[in-house]
Amino acid sequence: MARPHRSVEINESLDAGAREAWDLPAAYEAVARASFAAGDPASGALGKTMATRALEAVADPDDREQIAHDLATLPGRGRLARRRRICP
Repeated sequence: MARPHRSVEINESLDAGAREAWDLPAAYEAVARASFAAGDPASGALGKTMATRALEAVADPDDREQIAHDLATLPGRGRLARRRRICP
């Protein structure tokens, strides 16, 4: 199962070479997706949060849109999800 320490490994591996701005949020999205698939919703939610935060640094709107779309397909609520208020 994916664990939160994967974020350190992701940063280290991406820092080792040249990367595009979208590489980091895409890597976190992949960890989140794998975590949810493995039945680890806590790690999945953490990966989704990290991906969302990293996405803020992506300047290209096309790159940002693609990753935001992928994040929106993940389970759970996040900053990209629409919030609904349910009144009694």
